[in-house]
Amino acid sequence: MQKSLSFLVLLFIFSNGYSQIESYDISDYLFPDVNRKALQLNPFLDFTSSNSRNFIDYDVFDIGTDIFGSELDYNRKRQLDLFYQLNLGYTSGQNPQTTFNYQDEFYAAAQVNIANRLFLKPRRFFELAGGGRFAFDPDYTFAGENRDEVDINVSIAPKIGFGRTEIITDAWHAVTILEELQKGGVLDKEISHEEITALADELRRLKNYRNVDFRLEDLYELESLARYMVENKFSTPEQYKFFALLNDAYRFEAFERRFQGTTFKVGLNANLSYFDNDFITKRTQTSRTYGLIAEYENRNAINNDWQFDQIYAVQAGRLYFSPIDTEQFFDDYFVQLNATLSLGYFFSQRTNIRIPLFASYRKQDSLESYNYSISLNPTLVYYVSPQLRFSARGRFNLAQTSNVNVTLIDYQFASLSAGMSYFFY
Repeated sequence: MQKSLSFLVLLFIFSNGYSQIESYDISDYLFPDVNRKALQLNPFLDFTSSNSRNFIDYDVFDIGTDIFGSELDYNRKRQLDLFYQLNLGYTSGQNPQTTFNYQDEFYAAAQVNIANRLFLKPRRFFELAGGGRFAFDPDYTFAGENRDEVDINVSIAPKIGFGRTEIITDAWHAVTILEELQKGGVLDKEISHEEITALADELRRLKNYRNVDFRLEDLYELESLARYMVENKFSTPEQYKFFALLNDAYRFEAFERRFQGTTFKVGLNANLSYFDNDFITKRTQTSRTYGLIAEYENRNAINNDWQFDQIYAVQAGRLYFSPIDTEQFFDDYFVQLNATLSLGYFFSQRTNIRIPLFASYRKQDSLESYNYSISLNPTLVYYVSPQLRFSARGRFNLAQTSNVNVTLIDYQFASLSAGMSYFFY
């Protein structure tokens, strides 16, 4: 009888401790000071097939690599999001049913986007966002003609906003580490919500540490985390399995990010675009867009496994547009609606899937034109190691466009791609 009671008491203690981990709400985690940087190399292989009514059908094969870099610097007074990308590739494709023909070619593109939010009050901010893109497509063939193509786009968008979005990755990481130690049978104590939050704070501190020697940086982080776990009696040094599990759990998920919060922003949006279809003949197209924009964003970490994000935007303004091979110049008003929904599921530290759905509708006044598109882009990710990731992605798009000069066009677009990512840091 006494043994049975002792067993029940121990079972209650451990099940209560574990239920504390499972019931911990990562969406409640807030922190004032986070700096994250990442640099990754993404070789890819892509096949695209487009089918349409009253337009051109084609199949295109792409191989190349992307270099992505990002930085997030968040504190109570300021939030900085920086993203940059370099794309190098080779494409080959054709449509045997028409004169439209892609010959083998190389291409390059560079892009940068930045958003800087200054908080005037805890939930009121001023945001200055902007971006630029440059694309160069040398010596490609279109309908039997050799051309050199350049595409330049620059935008700026000052806004005022309400609300706040936080990075809650460290809370998610803390829960995952404790779950892995629990599964391995080396978690020695009942865990409270306060202790999970304190562990998340320690992870935040360690991840903010930087050293020019990445090896020394890793050693410092792992040594400091092991000391913290032992000193706070999560486990004991005598359990050698503990160190192996801790090392594995800490290093995975280092490059996945999760967010929580809601913002509403209103402001101005200006965009300048220049497109040159041929250097020699100067077949150029330019456009300028000025307008107002309102945007609602909600990031929701439903629990440790599920993430659901929503972004809705409405934009209205004026468009100045000069098409290629024409003397016409359009001065037009437009309205555009965008919606983005994204559902993510995290099977484990190594595997996750995200399913984003994007819908857009745009109407212009004088041209009596409209276009809409709906796009679904599921992506499956698997980490072979903490720094090497494989991914498979599908893109499926339906669209329709029409104006006084163009017959109604319906088209369907499908693409499948496979790639890998290597994270330098």
